[in-house]
Amino acid sequence: MLWDSLSSNQKATLKNIAYDISPYELNMSAGSVKTALDKLVKMDVIQKGEKRYELVDPFLGMWMKMEKLSL
Repeated sequence: MLWDSLSSNQKATLKNIAYDISPYELNMSAGSVKTALDKLVKMDVIQKGEKRYELVDPFLGMWMKMEKLSL
């Protein structure tokens, strides 16, 4: 499963994106956030929109919200 294969930084970054919160608001260095974003883009999980990153598959965000995933 995708979620289980992600690092904790990638999970936190993805969770913020799913909840429409800037990943740069996380308690991580900007470099760590950028690394997580780059990896998630490369994995085709997120894409860079005009103003923010967004999920490629909106159902992933719905699933994350339903599961109320912890990090």
